[in-house]
Amino acid sequence: GSDLADELKDPEFSKEAAFIVQSKPFGMQVQIRAGKPKVVRVVDGLPAAALGIKRGDSVWEVGGMRVTSDNWFETWQQAVPPFGLKLRVAATKEEAEGTNAGTDGELTGQMGELFTVVVDHKPFGMQMRVGSRKVSNAPRDLPAFGKGIRAGCELLEVDKKPVDSITWLEAFSSASLPFPIGVQCPTTSEAVTKPELGQDGVLRIRVVKAPFGMNVENSPKSPKGVVTKVLPGFPAELAGVQPGFQIVEVDGHEVTAQTWYSEFAQAKIPFTVGFRTSDAAENIKILEDTQGKEQEDEVLKDAAYTKLLAVVVQQKPFGMEVQIRGGKPRVVRVVDSLPAAAAGIQRGDVVEEVGGMKVTANNWFEVWQQSVAPFGLKLRVRSTKEEAGTETDDELFTGPLGEPQKFTVKESPFGMGMTPGSNKVGTVPRDYPAYLAGIRPGCELVDVKGQNVNAGTWLAAFTAAAASLPFDITVRCPTKASAAAKPERGADGILRLRVAEKPFGMNVENSPKSKTAVVTKVLLGFPAELAGVVAGYQLVEVAGQVVDAQTWYEKFAKAELPFTIGFNTSSNIDIGAMKQESEAADVDPELKDPEFTKQRDVVVQTKPFGMQVQIREGKPKVVRAVEGFPASSLGIRRGDIVAAVGGIKVTADNWFEVWQQAVPPFGLQLLVRATQEEAQGSPDKRRLASSQGQRRFRKPDTDDADRPDRTATAADPRIAWSRQSSKV
Repeated sequence: GSDLADELKDPEFSKEAAFIVQSKPFGMQVQIRAGKPKVVRVVDGLPAAALGIKRGDSVWEVGGMRVTSDNWFETWQQAVPPFGLKLRVAATKEEAEGTNAGTDGELTGQMGELFTVVVDHKPFGMQMRVGSRKVSNAPRDLPAFGKGIRAGCELLEVDKKPVDSITWLEAFSSASLPFPIGVQCPTTSEAVTKPELGQDGVLRIRVVKAPFGMNVENSPKSPKGVVTKVLPGFPAELAGVQPGFQIVEVDGHEVTAQTWYSEFAQAKIPFTVGFRTSDAAENIKILEDTQGKEQEDEVLKDAAYTKLLAVVVQQKPFGMEVQIRGGKPRVVRVVDSLPAAAAGIQRGDVVEEVGGMKVTANNWFEVWQQSVAPFGLKLRVRSTKEEAGTETDDELFTGPLGEPQKFTVKESPFGMGMTPGSNKVGTVPRDYPAYLAGIRPGCELVDVKGQNVNAGTWLAAFTAAAASLPFDITVRCPTKASAAAKPERGADGILRLRVAEKPFGMNVENSPKSKTAVVTKVLLGFPAELAGVVAGYQLVEVAGQVVDAQTWYEKFAKAELPFTIGFNTSSNIDIGAMKQESEAADVDPELKDPEFTKQRDVVVQTKPFGMQVQIREGKPKVVRAVEGFPASSLGIRRGDIVAAVGGIKVTADNWFEVWQQAVPPFGLQLLVRATQEEAQGSPDKRRLASSQGQRRFRKPDTDDADRPDRTATAADPRIAWSRQSSKV
């Protein structure tokens, strides 16, 4: 790798800059530099250049969501204009100190009189808190600050018309310059105070904003509540909180691992939290060494039978403390006076989906912190055998779409949770109006208040219409409705079940010399798990045709929904032994690590993609590309290594979960075989050369979605972009 150019290094001083992305393409190419998503190129003639965005600026927030090197690309891809964009830009020391003082402080106290301000320039610099009409940020160098607007003020009128948390954005975006706005501000100001170290050795920090962005955990028997994660850009990080800190005080009360959450959730902002900062590294080590090794109480173990519980989070704090137990995000405590208890959530419930996104032990905290109420929440809860067998929370309508049906939305929330990146209904809680009206998962929203909508426009149309209830929507539902049929065992001993939805959530592998296709992983909450598929089953039939390890994937990818699959459940295959056999066996030359590779990026526009992946030599490798599917037409070949999916770096351990949860369109990064000349001639050259099996990979970069040549060309489907490499 080469040293970073000076303008791509972190500046000594920086300030925040806020913009509105009115259209795409925006003209801002982003790559990962110094561990952050940074602007490396701005295209003249496109909005980014006109707004003054420069090379070296760091992307901080997209559409109200904090972003990092791991998630910026997915967030950008799914954001629908208009949406907010926050950057960290280079500044002088004076600008940095002035801006931080102006943006971190929030006006508090009793609201004063309504006053009028004229907006005569955009960007105006009045950034709103997501899901409300309250100002969260007013940088000193933009017009709003100069006209007296500060964080804590509320926007009540735009162009002499009343607005609320839903309607202000459309009204503000569509108003022609100049136009008046009506604002109401608190009469007193309390800026964030700096952390103070008391004589008792406790570091006290003032909490003035939620979410705070700090995750606290403990081992089952430890009295210490230890900070395990601090989200970048959230108040906790800005205040100096670090992993390993032990939380010992909330709002003046001493707390332990068992009491901190209840005190924190019920404290009224502003309040103080206190930490012991000594032994931070040792605290983390103890936590890592003991978690999962101590005897858990029965309530926090996996239940024999479960069902899905869907609720809507109307406000935060919700009152549900979650920690990782048994490798899953589980509820360990529910605060009696807060909404979680009223919704019936109990200790031991497993968090499965937040705001339409599947969550795991690795990502639940970030997704929860960034979700803005109201949003959907799915949990897997204990049930009886009878309840588990009749579960219909995830009933899916399948078949051809029927005639359009009109429904009237009379109240909000309506309870129609949409699949991310589409206009298809993904979840419908039973106790909400949408369910009672007959809407189910699988239906498609096609019209809102007389306006045709699609995956990119439905949200803005629905949000605007919700400002004046009631309004009509038009939905098309499949004509054939059926939940997944119960598995049936035939006279031949084969267990057959119906596949009515993809992704199915079942990974199938085999050892290099075996023709046996074996289920090695079943994802929690996906149709495969709900249908009773278990790791170790042998897949022997797809859509009525006998299959083996070499043929199952193509048959499965090409089968039209719904179809049946069959398993031999009595084979008693040892998955661990199969994987050891795979590692010890001679690998097909096409699947061996090449000495030289280059990076290749494509965009997955649809699923199924037609790319079968298995673990070979410890890496997720393509073993088959099915003719007639996008993977084959894009030139993906046997032996290519999957390096990143949707901007998330993947390994042998996590590639399958990340792939199954990725919603097209998303980026796919591969390491492909190259000659020595190609590798040496490319700025991102790599060499996989170690007879001991130790291989080093440079962390892949991810480019901005605006780049027009993101997909490989037909003339040279293996072409990779030129890019600057960075040190690992």
